[in-house]
Amino acid sequence: MNTARNLKLIFDHPLNRGAPIATAARVIGWQVRSRLSKVTSAPFANGARLLVSRRMYGATGNVYCGLHEFEEMAFLLHFLRPGDVFADVGANIGSYSMLAGSVGAHAVAFEPGERFEDLERNAGHNGYDTDCRRQAVGDRNGVIAFTVGLDAMNHVAEPGGSGARAEVPITRLDDALDQAVLIKVDTEGFEAAVVAGGQRVFAGASAAIMELDAGADAEPMRTLTAMGYRPANYDPFTRQLLPFHKTGNNSLLIRGDIEPRLKSAPAFTLRGRSI
Repeated sequence: MNTARNLKLIFDHPLNRGAPIATAARVIGWQVRSRLSKVTSAPFANGARLLVSRRMYGATGNVYCGLHEFEEMAFLLHFLRPGDVFADVGANIGSYSMLAGSVGAHAVAFEPGERFEDLERNAGHNGYDTDCRRQAVGDRNGVIAFTVGLDAMNHVAEPGGSGARAEVPITRLDDALDQAVLIKVDTEGFEAAVVAGGQRVFAGASAAIMELDAGADAEPMRTLTAMGYRPANYDPFTRQLLPFHKTGNNSLLIRGDIEPRLKSAPAFTLRGRSI
């Protein structure tokens, strides 16, 4: 059932829709290549490449779909400019950070889990200005327990919970960064602590991409709303911000009038297309 659902998501993806033969060839090709080679260098946007291996379940979505999280990733590519600082909290192998590097932005990527080495390898493979930090981000500085063996689902461990875990360093975003224009947070339920420890950085940013229900009247949404953030959706083809409706795990949060910046951005290239 999960396989059927995943295939439907792949074939319905905006960059695959209407091209079933090419999409099927891409899926089958990856299945073959990933069994023949331990690590594959897969093409990404703007000439970037991702080092991907089997069972990197989030990263393989980029192989199948070009941009796995199309709306949010395209927003990043249209929003960031050379020299901008991008905070990637919960970077995993660095997909978002490599996209930031592809437009000349400086990514500060926080990844406390076992994918940190893959993050570093991707940064080195592309030669981007990426600051890779083996740290969790939250509302305090010190050490914290972190799960092991769950790939992109690794997270700060519940006290007294079961399963393998490791002690990792944790930092407040306000102590780790001076500023960022865009912040991505993917911390599997730890988002409120990230916002609590990064209120100065969030207050200076113009947009955030977070795994949270932006329609909920709960922390951290109340804190972000007080800073002037509002939820929105983004159409990468028209470069328009749209009224918010939940379409996936992430929510796009924006501050101020950023649409002129989006519309004036150079197009990014992907699979021979200019978007």
